[in-house]
Amino acid sequence: MEQNDRTDPNFRTSRTRPWHSNEAVVAELAKLLLAHPAGLRRWSVMRAMRKAWENAQQEVSLKFEDEVERNFRHYSADDDCAKSPERGPSDALFFRPRDKAGEVWAANPEQIRAWLAANATRND
Repeated sequence: MEQNDRTDPNFRTSRTRPWHSNEAVVAELAKLLLAHPAGLRRWSVMRAMRKAWENAQQEVSLKFEDEVERNFRHYSADDDCAKSPERGPSDALFFRPRDKAGEVWAANPEQIRAWLAANATRND
């Protein structure tokens, strides 16, 4: 007999997915980009994020790259952050360097450190 309920550990639907909080993705992305002041190409960011998630034994969802990119854009000076009434480009955690060829992602170190400190105290 085949089990088709949630008690079966192999049961998966499109609605079940690993939990990745936005804060966890942003924190990992921030730490990665802080280590690379000149920025990294999007492809390298995704490869490093996947490796970090796998090393932490976190399940990598099929939409992991979408989650990473969505969070980058949300906190980016070039996208949602610049349009947000409560934040402006100077508050953005991330940006795309204009002088780099290709799609390069970089971090604003001061904003990242402040964000990491604020989230570390909130999660303790």
